[in-house]
Amino acid sequence: MKAFLEGNGRVVKAIDLATEDNLKNAQQIAAFITAEGWTSVDLVGQSMGGLSARHFTKALRGNIVVDSYVSLGTPQYGIWSACFLPSAYGGQMCPRSSFLATLNSGDDTPGSTAWATIYSTNDEYVPNSSSRLDGGACFVQVSGPRHNDMDNDPTIFGHVLAAVDRTCAGTFK
Repeated sequence: MKAFLEGNGRVVKAIDLATEDNLKNAQQIAAFITAEGWTSVDLVGQSMGGLSARHFTKALRGNIVVDSYVSLGTPQYGIWSACFLPSAYGGQMCPRSSFLATLNSGDDTPGSTAWATIYSTNDEYVPNSSSRLDGGACFVQVSGPRHNDMDNDPTIFGHVLAAVDRTCAGTFK
């Protein structure tokens, strides 16, 4: 995806999030953006990384403008299998976690950010109902890629570019 986006004139910096703790990962995103000196960004997050990016956008961005937020197979409302994990090792994705309760309180899609979620019907971990964001997000459903392949599947790339360009062709929820 990085090569595709760069080939379409975008500057791409990939962050390998260091933990399975969304709060710490969101702080890492904030530190990275600050260190780069950016005042405006587009964020694309896959799976749990989408939760970390969303927490950054809703709670930590400060004066940083998040132009667009795109999630790929992100369990926005949680997945029950995560309830068996420790909180700081994926357990924050449990639908009844305090992390998700806080993240999902209020408006799912606040501010002027263009919000988009991309979901695959072949995602074996995150159901459609958990991947969506309510309140004005563009929702794109695709067929083909499995959960761990979404960020490397060419069928997704054009949808990500469209979402970053605010021309998302999905449905709005």
